Amino acid sequence: MKHIVLLLISVLSVSCNSQEKKSKTSEIKIQIKQKNVSQIGQYVISVFEDSKGNLWFATIEKGITKYDGHTLKHFTQDDGLPSNRVTGIIQDSKDIFWLKTGEGLSKFDGNVFCKLQDKWWYSQQYD
Repeated sequence: MKHIVLLLISVLSVSCNSQEKKSKTSEIKIQIKQKNVSQIGQYVISVFEDSKGNLWFATIEKGITKYDGHTLKHFTQDDGLPSNRVTGIIQDSKDIFWLKTGEGLSKFDGNVFCKLQDKWWYSQQYD
């Protein structure tokens, strides 16, 4: 009987220790996520989840940021975005992203940003 009680106590103590380690790991993951969020910018206007599960953050002053679950990738005017002010993001059935920017509507195919001209937009609507 003593052996069974000792075995039960040692199993419980190992089990509790592993639970403590898991909570420390969770705390570290939460801290990492909080650090990543602060790198996006103070003025997040919109958050969009694309068809692949990536999160896109639209900001007033820092363009857009893509988060794939592991890393952040920033896109600004230096990358071809017409304006660092982005207030909306949607994705169509062809996986093209449409961005509402401070310089008007822009599309992003995953590689290149293209600002749509007002004349083009008007002709598509009324021709």
